Parts: sequence; structure tokens; C-alpha cells
Amino acid sequence: MLAAFGIASGVLQMIAIVPYLRDVLAGTTQPQRGTWLIWTVLSVTVLASQWADGGTWSLLVVAAQVVGCAITLALAFGRGVGGTSRIELMLLGIAGAGVIAWQRTDDPTLATCAVVAADLIGLALMLPKTYREPDSETASAFAIGVGASLLALAATGLDAPSLMLYPIYLAVADSALVGVILLRRRTLRVALGG
Repeated sequence: MLAAFGIASGVLQMIAIVPYLRDVLAGTTQPQRGTWLIWTVLSVTVLASQWADGGTWSLLVVAAQVVGCAITLALAFGRGVGGTSRIELMLLGIAGAGVIAWQRTDDPTLATCAVVAADLIGLALMLPKTYREPDSETASAFAIGVGASLLALAATGLDAPSLMLYPIYLAVADSALVGVILLRRRTLRVALGG
């Protein structure tokens, strides 16, 4: 059963990136470069960490994230925004410190906490743009990501906190991002009389 959850989570995560990439190529979504740089590095980091911690089927969602993040990052260089302001560079440095903290600890749960903290910084880089311009992000990609994260959580077997923490965090973070996008779109439509 864990295999089925793991495979489903990986497939769903690959599906999640499709609308995002479509919108980036169409010019309606502008990925925040710093965010996608952080998320690409962290997805590779989490994959290595969870592999070392004995993850099996739950690794499929993270492997799919590595692919999706890397493609998005490559597109963000030409089609994205941000990543060069002082605040953004400072946040990138802090996220890098999170990766270093992960590398220096032998405790998988503590390592995952460091990755989650760094990932939150990536989310923080994206939120101001998303709040100002909610149509510059693809809500459906993150909504599908929630489902993928929940399936990945089920694939952990629910008995290893170090493996459970990351999919729980992703489900919460993606849900919050979808909420910001949809609420801001609605608020702006109402403010514009639409």
C-alpha cells in the first residue's frame, strides 16, 4: 500500500508542475527566481536526507519536485522576477545557512527542520509578489501539490517523524499559498467592481 501512495504522490507532483510551466511559458506566471533557486536546492537536499534516513516510496514526490523545480528555475532566469535585491540576497544567504545546518547534523528530524526553515524563506520571497499580483502565480499547481504531499505523507507509513515532517509542511505551505492567491484574486475583483 505504501508503494501505491508513493507512486501516486510522485505522479501527482509531476502533474502539479504542468499548469505552472504552461503559465510560465505563456507569460501569465512569473516565477520568483530566488524562491525557485531555494526550492531547487532544498528539494535535492531533502531527497538526499530522506534517502539517507531510509525513505523509500515517499521519495518519489521529492524526486518529482527536484525535476519540476529545476525546470522552473531554468525558465525563471529568462521569464521570472526578483532574486537580486538586498533583502532577497540576504534571505538566500539565510536559506543557505539552513542547508549548511542540514549538512552538519546527524539528526534527520533536526535536518528536516533546517530544510523546512529554509523553504519558508523561499515562500517568504514569493509572498509579496503573490499578494500584490495574485494572477502572477498558478493556484492549481499548488493545490495539486497539496494532494501530492498528503499522498507522500501516507507513503511514509506514518511512523517516522523525520520523514513525515516535510510532506506535512508542504501540505500546509501549499494550502496557505493557494489561500493567499484565491483570497487576493477575490478581494481585487471586488475592489475593481468585478
